[in-house]
Parts: sequence; structure tokens; C-alpha cells
Amino acid sequence: MAAEQLRCPPDQILLVDSSWEVIKAAKAAGWQTLHCSDPETLLTQILPWLGIHLSSNTKRLQSIFLALALGLEASQIAHLTQIHPWFIHKLETLYRTKDQFSK
Repeated sequence: MAAEQLRCPPDQILLVDSSWEVIKAAKAAGWQTLHCSDPETLLTQILPWLGIHLSSNTKRLQSIFLALALGLEASQIAHLTQIHPWFIHKLETLYRTKDQFSK
């Protein structure tokens, strides 16, 4: 039902949830799943699912954060790096809110 509403094949849907019961039901529906019970670790859990491994992409991520610090917009960075705009936007949100977490 949800796949129909999203107009998306079930195998292209990623469900992130903390409940193993919900994860099991989503898998049965053919969805991709990611169990996460700690929101603070979600980014580190979702990056490998997206094919991004921090150890091999540290310089790339540092470059993205530098570009954000210099005032480039997410769409410009996505175009320059060939990284999906959604991911750049999430990094931008993380970058913009970093001061809230360091206090």
C-alpha cells in the first residue's frame, strides 16, 4: 500500500525504525530496512547503506564541509561533487547545527 502511494517499487524504499517488529514487517513487504535505536548513530549507520564509507571518503567530506563554510549552496556542491543533493543537504543541516551539539 505505501509503495503504491509513493509510486515506488518496494525494493527502492528504505525504512529506518527502532522496532524489530516494524523492520520484520517491512522486510516481508520487500522493503530495504535499517534498524536504528539511537538517533545519534543514524548517520554513521546510513552512510554505508548509501555506499559511503567514512574512512575512504574523509577528505571528500572535509572538502564538502569546507565548501559549506565558504558559503556554497548544497545544490552547487552536489553538482561539483556528483553526490546526490539529498545527502549534501543532510550534511549541510548537520554542519549548520553543529554548534548546538558542542554546547
